[in-house]
Amino acid sequence: MSSDVQWSRFVWRHLDQAAAAELWDELADWVQWARERYDLGDRIPACWFRHPSAVEQLTALMSAHTAAYQQQYTVKGVPVRDWDLMSNWHRVDLWPVVERLARDLGECAAGGSCAYRPRPAHVDPELNEFVATDVADRPETSTTRPTTDVDDDADDGPELTTIDMEDLVKRGDAVVDDPADPESGVHYRDQHWTYDPDSDTYRPDD
Repeated sequence: MSSDVQWSRFVWRHLDQAAAAELWDELADWVQWARERYDLGDRIPACWFRHPSAVEQLTALMSAHTAAYQQQYTVKGVPVRDWDLMSNWHRVDLWPVVERLARDLGECAAGGSCAYRPRPAHVDPELNEFVATDVADRPETSTTRPTTDVDDDADDGPELTTIDMEDLVKRGDAVVDDPADPESGVHYRDQHWTYDPDSDTYRPDD
C-alpha cells in the first residue's frame, strides 16, 4: 500500500496505541447508545467487541452516523439538507448492518456464551511465486518519465472549482471558516484555501 495514503482515524489496521484507545472509547460508548436507542440488545450482542467483523462494521456505521448528523454547509454558506442525510443513514446504513450482524452473530445474540475464536485465513503457498512471475512478465520500468508541458505565463498552482469544493464540504473532507460568509476560506488537506472571485476557484494559501 502506498505510503502517501492518509488513513482515516477509523482505520483500525493502521492505528497506534493512543489512537486505538481513543477509538475504542468512542466506539464502545456509541454502540451502547445505539443498542439502547434502537432496542438492539438482542441483535447486537454484548460481546460485539470480540468479533472483528462486527467492530469494523460498527465503526463504519458510527462514522456514517457522525457524517449524517452534523450540519454541513456548501462553500456558499448554504446549509445542506441534513434530514435527507439522516433518513438515508437509517435506510442505507443502519438496518442493513443490523441485519448482517444479527445473522452473523446469531448464536451470541441468542444469549449463549460467546464461543467466537478467530481462525487464520489460509494463504496459498504459491502466492509469492505467482506474484513474482506476474511482475517479471510485465515491461521494465521506463527510466524516463513523461513530462507535462508547462506554460510559463500560467499559474501552475493547484486550484479547485467551487463545485469541487462544495462536494468536499458535503462529504466532510473540507471545513468552511464561516458558513455565513459566501467567500469564506476553507480548510482542506492541512491547508487553508481562499476563494478567488475572478476565476471562481479556490487556491491554497502560500
